[in-house]
Amino acid sequence: MKDKLKEILTESIKSLEKSKKKDFSDIRIDIKENKEKAFGDYSTNLSLAISSITNDDPKEIAKKIAIDFNDLDFIERVEVAGPGFINFFLSQNSRTEILKDINNLKSRFGKKEASSAISKRILIEYVSSNPTGPLHVGHGRGAAFGSALSSILREVGHEVEEEYYVNDQGRQMDILCISVWLRYLKLFKKDMVFPNNCYKGSYVNDLAEELKKKKSEEYKPKEGIKAIETKLISEMTDEQLDSLIFETKQLLEERFDAIKTFALDAIIKGIKKDLKDFGVVHNLWFKESTLFEPDENDQSSIDNAVNSLEEKKYLYKENGALWFKSTDFGDEKDRVIKRENGHTTYFTSDIAYHSNKYDRGYDLIINIWGADHHGYLPRVNSAMAALGEDIEKFKVVFIQFANLFRGGRKVSMSTRGGEFISLKELIKEVSSEAARFFYLNRKGNQHLDFDLDLAKKETKDNPLYYIQYAHARICSVFSKLQKEKRQYNESVGKDFVSLLNSEKEIQIIQLLSQYSEMLNRSANNFEPHLLCYYLQELAAGFHSYYNEQKILVSNEEELQARLFFLSAIKQVIFNGLKVLGIKAPVSM
Repeated sequence: MKDKLKEILTESIKSLEKSKKKDFSDIRIDIKENKEKAFGDYSTNLSLAISSITNDDPKEIAKKIAIDFNDLDFIERVEVAGPGFINFFLSQNSRTEILKDINNLKSRFGKKEASSAISKRILIEYVSSNPTGPLHVGHGRGAAFGSALSSILREVGHEVEEEYYVNDQGRQMDILCISVWLRYLKLFKKDMVFPNNCYKGSYVNDLAEELKKKKSEEYKPKEGIKAIETKLISEMTDEQLDSLIFETKQLLEERFDAIKTFALDAIIKGIKKDLKDFGVVHNLWFKESTLFEPDENDQSSIDNAVNSLEEKKYLYKENGALWFKSTDFGDEKDRVIKRENGHTTYFTSDIAYHSNKYDRGYDLIINIWGADHHGYLPRVNSAMAALGEDIEKFKVVFIQFANLFRGGRKVSMSTRGGEFISLKELIKEVSSEAARFFYLNRKGNQHLDFDLDLAKKETKDNPLYYIQYAHARICSVFSKLQKEKRQYNESVGKDFVSLLNSEKEIQIIQLLSQYSEMLNRSANNFEPHLLCYYLQELAAGFHSYYNEQKILVSNEEELQARLFFLSAIKQVIFNGLKVLGIKAPVSM
């Protein structure tokens, strides 16, 4: 309906522009949906915007625009109010047309098919946790956000790919490897010291057990272990740990990489399973290590990125290190991309990785990052700008951390052993769907207090339960109809939708008509929480209506009209929950 109004208002602007001989090209048509019935279904302040250019009385302009809406079958009347607002009152027939659209499109209502005119190829990279351990509750919010946003973007007609970037290079992977190996050795010698700055989670013990089961004593060298043991102390500095890793690599040789690959594969397998159980499936998994693999010209992606920056004169040497002139592009300081020892930095990998994203030809590249990465955006933008890429194609959404509460008290995110509460544990406690919804039910850049007790409640205080109960409640109405040996006649309901003219019915119908626009707004602003809010408002409207209005009345025309109405509400709830990756139960 907004599109229809906008189309006519556009013609009104053209006509006034011609008669007034003024330029109205900068005027934006803003149409607002009104909750107050007295102000009509929609209103616009267009006449006020025009009067600011022509200096004419906005009321007189509004009256001229209103004439363009005379004799339109979908408009009951147009009123000029206040200083020049134009209020549109829809006819009952046009207002209820949305119910017929929902009935006709069903699961496709609100969904746009991908077309060359509007469709973009979009890459969303999210979660991308270091594969040094299982996912914990801190990763859950970003996972739910990225998954839901991907779904919403598809729903409005875009082609979306979901990627997980696997940081399988560098020091942290070496620490994981030696942590597993030392735990493996402790299975043979219980009193062996385990350094404090190795990974201590129980999953490391599990990996060590599995390694022993598969390889027995293959990774327990007959010579050299004692030299390693003499260096083991519980309170070890980072320098001492790095020295230990170096000596272990020399001792184990290719076996060090074999242990690392074993641990990496096992952890990634676990991450994929946890994400799948959470309703999150990445179709692309990009390993950092591939950036170091040489091509046919013996050049890696890392080499190509560095060479490109060097050719463009954006690199310089200082104190033996290679620096990128990121301050030339607005960053607060220049960044090291190659250390004195010749090793590249994490930032160098990120430059090569994001360059690779651009090379793949996406129209839009979206990263979902934790709020603690705010300072990282300027340097990545600087590098892409230096490489000549369009940084307007690159968007980052920052997600704030979530706090867990149980019994009114904040839950410690980690155990005494230093392990974070895993995502798997959260799913087990409150269910995957509740966890998804509660993570999403607040704007991503705002702090979230996740009430575990509320997520498990089966009352209207639990927003997800209240939405799902609305769907189940409607299903129960149709079940009761069958028990009374009566039937739902869709065509009769469609013919008598004009009977749906109570204040609550009109409010809900208006809300149903806003579904598609809400999805577009959610997609354009990267705000999945808008869909959560919308579904809560729709469910609340339905429950209020259901509590006040008898549905299974004796009058056949009224009965079928109300069933047709309920069917539309049920369909939109179903569609919305599906986009969020949540089921709509038929009974509760």
